[in-house]
Amino acid sequence: QKASGHLGNLSSGLHGSKNGTSDSSAEDVAKIIVDILEELSNHNERVEQRKNAMQCLQGLIDKGAITPDLLENYFNNLLLILVETLGDTSGDVKVLALKCMQKMLQKFPRQFEGYAELVILRVLELHKDDTFRDYVSRKDIKVPYAASDVEDTIVKVLPPEQNFRILTPIIQKMEYHMACGAIQMMTKVVEKMPTDLLEASLPNLIPGLFKNFEHKESPVRKASCFCLVAIYLRVEEAMRPYMDTLNGHRMKLLNLYIKKRREDESK
Repeated sequence: QKASGHLGNLSSGLHGSKNGTSDSSAEDVAKIIVDILEELSNHNERVEQRKNAMQCLQGLIDKGAITPDLLENYFNNLLLILVETLGDTSGDVKVLALKCMQKMLQKFPRQFEGYAELVILRVLELHKDDTFRDYVSRKDIKVPYAASDVEDTIVKVLPPEQNFRILTPIIQKMEYHMACGAIQMMTKVVEKMPTDLLEASLPNLIPGLFKNFEHKESPVRKASCFCLVAIYLRVEEAMRPYMDTLNGHRMKLLNLYIKKRREDESK
């Protein structure tokens, strides 16, 4: 197949390069990207070939073979096909799609800003595989872990205000596995938010966190608690009126974790 030939040429070219970058011309790289897109369109089929295609894409990114001009032409199609691949039946394929997405986020964060909501929602959906139970017998445990790695990268490279705006309604409205992932992301986002903006945003965020602080699933309650602690340590005075509305048990628990976090930070 034509795709297999180009992808094979890429693999040998990348590994054989002496100066750390691919010696392929922009035209060659463009042909390879087209073949990667073609191969990845075989949803739920040709598993090994699609895995090879995504490994080749990672190689292109790692070696700096994708220039800004090339990216301009292919970014939308690459991202959308990777998003579609997150729905694959193979856990290994989903993990590779997540790794490709993570490398693209690290290398080309600005291009993701117009797709941030789509990417966050699709990645959080992969927590459906993670019921926070014992995973010893499950083969797809790597999927939620890989999703969490992408979420951490999103928090690092995309604007905190944008992440906050996207995550807040997910925390308020989505089912627990997605809400829990969103809360874990939000805990890191609030560390990066400008203080004045965080204070002004509390009325939108706190009700959803308080609701999840009462959730029947303990991982959601724990995630909510940690997020509330992170907010309190950033904007203590602004948080006090909200704290006063908590019942005695929740207030005591939250104060316990606040004290523990402060002790840990002072060590």
